[in-house]
Amino acid sequence: MLANIFKNELASVMQLAAIILFVIVTVLSSFW
Repeated sequence: MLANIFKNELASVMQLAAIILFVIVTVLSSFW
């Protein structure tokens, strides 16, 4: 059960990281 929760946490963290990365790239693109 604990492993399943950890897997879900990891998935949401990766999703959050992907969104943040996308935002950073978008902002940098607008500045360049």
